[in-house]
Amino acid sequence: MQKKSPVLSLLASLILLGYLSSCKNASKSEKPADVVNEWIGKEIRLPQLNTCAILGKYAECGIKVPKPYRVLIYTDSVGCTSCDLRIDIWKTLIKEADTFAKGKVDFLFYFNPKKNENLSELFKRENFRNLVYMDLKDELNKTNGFPKSMEYQCFLLDEHNKVLAIGNPTMNGNVWELYKKTIKGG
Repeated sequence: MQKKSPVLSLLASLILLGYLSSCKNASKSEKPADVVNEWIGKEIRLPQLNTCAILGKYAECGIKVPKPYRVLIYTDSVGCTSCDLRIDIWKTLIKEADTFAKGKVDFLFYFNPKKNENLSELFKRENFRNLVYMDLKDELNKTNGFPKSMEYQCFLLDEHNKVLAIGNPTMNGNVWELYKKTIKGG
């Protein structure tokens, strides 16, 4: 039996790493400055959906009175929803927003479940009690044409659904600081 050379193993690892990172970068053709320039000030149209859930059980969607600020989170569940969604961090941010801007911020979670992942179990396991919109036909994305990258599928909106800031605060703490500063009037 022939032993593999450490140099060949290292070379193979580097080639694989280069391939994986090039695939990742290929999907990140969206440049942050371009995305921000395109979306700031743009109005997001929210579809009237009939399917909502709380703790994984169907609930009445109802009509919400717009608060001065809304954080819109769109997720299409193509990847690992439980990994990417970071519900534990969202719960912390929601609680924090309720302390510094009580009653001024609404969090709108829109899911387009493409896989048969059991979102109900995820919400129950995480004890996530927020209303979530189940966008089974992907109307929100089709209407607005969101960026492909999950880091740009989260928006801070004013009461008229105009984009004030873009970026996913669970993926970048600086984004949350920008959201807070904007909400506080900074």
